[in-house]
Amino acid sequence: MVKKEIPEILYHYTSIEAFVSIIESQNMRATRYDQMNDMSEVQLGLDLLLEAVEKYPVDRSYRDYKEFLISGINSYREEALEVYVLSLSAASDSLYQWIAYTPHGGVAIGFDRRKVQKGFLCDITRKVFGAKVKNPIRPDPANRLIRCQYTDENGNLDLQPIIAERFFKPNSYGSMFTSQKSLVQDVFLMTLSLAVYQTICSIKHGAYASEREWRCVNLRPDPDDYPVKSEANRFYIEMKFDPKEYIKEVWVSPHGYRKTCEMAVSYLKKKYNLAFVIKKSKIPFRR
Repeated sequence: MVKKEIPEILYHYTSIEAFVSIIESQNMRATRYDQMNDMSEVQLGLDLLLEAVEKYPVDRSYRDYKEFLISGINSYREEALEVYVLSLSAASDSLYQWIAYTPHGGVAIGFDRRKVQKGFLCDITRKVFGAKVKNPIRPDPANRLIRCQYTDENGNLDLQPIIAERFFKPNSYGSMFTSQKSLVQDVFLMTLSLAVYQTICSIKHGAYASEREWRCVNLRPDPDDYPVKSEANRFYIEMKFDPKEYIKEVWVSPHGYRKTCEMAVSYLKKKYNLAFVIKKSKIPFRR
């Protein structure tokens, strides 16, 4: 098996107006999953996961658990996904991304992958009942970073290895399912739901493989930490971060108001004493 390269930097392509807002507020928006640009992704992830679980062979001891899992996955068709997603890309200077996400010019914000993997920031003061603790603003492990998986050109994806590891590992969910202890059952339902959501959120059609997408996923966010907001009938949450630590570089698009974008990026870097490197797209763009 070929080992996939783990990128050091992940990029978020956006307009210059959004970039200014991001730097000034020190917040990144995560959109509710069923309101992202491609609605068909939800259906694709559900269909492929369900098909893979139905085909997975189990013995008699796991039969009831498998039926429960299938029923649970099917139930997600009717209910809104309380999952909020921030899309990132491993591609630093992608013409496809520039055209798709910065049609009038913009930037690609290069985030330190290790920082994002640890989580965006959250104030834990409320969770420790107001007690004084050192460094109360900490990375939130509820923000899960996952790499997207892509189907082939016919929309097929072999999920069997992932199904085996994620849902049918020995002494894991199957064993927990047979337990009657309420505490164990609560943990079982919470962790199983997370595994299902993460799998659904990570599946995309192969036509979009050039995006090399990663996703920061927040499942059922705590409303006290992440109040749900809306704009133009789109629901989102905001995740706090420190631009000095999280942003490593900023690329300026090859089209649109390129000079204006470059000046705005330079101004914000100086104003907030940021350390990121400014890079210009090397793509010869034609209108």
